[in-house]
Amino acid sequence: MQFKAEKVKINIDNPKKWYVSYTIKYANGVTKYPKVYGGEYGIRLNDSQDDERIRKAQELLKEVNRDLALGNDPKERLNRLEKEMLAELKGSKAIPYDEAIKIMIEYYNWDNPNESSKITAHNSKIFFNAAFKKFVTSIDKLHDVTSITKVDIERLLMQKNKDGKWNINTCKNKVGTISQLFIPLVDKELMEFNPCKGVSGIKRKLKRNTQKPANKRFQVWTDDELVEFESIANCDQHRFYYALGMTCYYAFIRRSECFRMKLGMVDFDNLRFIMDSDLTKSARKFDLSTNIYLPMAQELHGILKKYVDQRFGADQNPDYFLFPSIKDNNKQYPYFQFDVDYKKKLGVKLSNDKAKYDLKHTGVTHYWRDRTREGMNANDILTRLQMMCRHSSVFQTMQYLTTDLGIDLYPGTKEREVK
Repeated sequence: MQFKAEKVKINIDNPKKWYVSYTIKYANGVTKYPKVYGGEYGIRLNDSQDDERIRKAQELLKEVNRDLALGNDPKERLNRLEKEMLAELKGSKAIPYDEAIKIMIEYYNWDNPNESSKITAHNSKIFFNAAFKKFVTSIDKLHDVTSITKVDIERLLMQKNKDGKWNINTCKNKVGTISQLFIPLVDKELMEFNPCKGVSGIKRKLKRNTQKPANKRFQVWTDDELVEFESIANCDQHRFYYALGMTCYYAFIRRSECFRMKLGMVDFDNLRFIMDSDLTKSARKFDLSTNIYLPMAQELHGILKKYVDQRFGADQNPDYFLFPSIKDNNKQYPYFQFDVDYKKKLGVKLSNDKAKYDLKHTGVTHYWRDRTREGMNANDILTRLQMMCRHSSVFQTMQYLTTDLGIDLYPGTKEREVK
């Protein structure tokens, strides 16, 4: 439908969010007032400052005016380009691997994911741009992913399993991961069938010798290692690492969640954390408006308060990240960069080489041990841990404790039954 465009300008009323605004009047009397922030043109307008930001704004304005002059609504640019690309791909039938990756990333919005999807987006992009691409190259199908078959995928899984790199559960999970590449293609009618759908029976063909670890899945820090961590990290130089580690240990908050938390989620007065549900790994289990309340141990209160006062001083803006990037409190610390920094600055001073996130598993193990020594009923401990770990059921908590942490929930039961 034809339209008339008016009042095209760069809007800087909100210094944090610049955009190009314009008015569109259609022949049927409908008027729209779109805002273009730059994503449609691959221009990150609000990621820059000063002269660079002005230059990008002028570039964006130029692109918007060009589309309007051609009778195209800039807000529909991505949809228009996608339709053109899909039409071209349908015409050629063959879909190159790199094109399939672009379609997948756009389909799941992995270039701009919400907080709860950032880790999935990051890990999936790494997998498809490295390991899986290498495999597709080896079977000579980079030119057309629609030619990838169920047999190809089974071949990958069985080889990884045979080499001892992927156990049965990993293989099952990888089927779901690989399927992400084909779902958008089937949905957009670029493929007739998702080859991963036929791999459901692969479990019977895999070796079980790598399915379960000999003892437990996660490493737990010993008491001596915790004492060493306390003696070395509990100082001004390493306060950041110490506070983060103890948050994992006492509150059972995952490391990745720590990096998403804001200062406003720490309620020192009431000894608790108030987390937005969409920041957690368990986001799908909650309504987006749900707040999750987690208790803050008295020991952790002092540790966190000291860290917050040292790191933020008087400027304790609730919108700052609790564990932000090194130079900017408004930016999230990439957890993969954290691993590098931690090993370089603190890890080299410790006698153990265990992962920092194992402190969460250590805290859960010690909570079970200490409550058991106090005489608390095992079922009561399980119920508390289910709530604190945010598991969907007590059975998930039991699996975590027994399979992952190697804890005997009811010691002596079998002996009593025999007698």
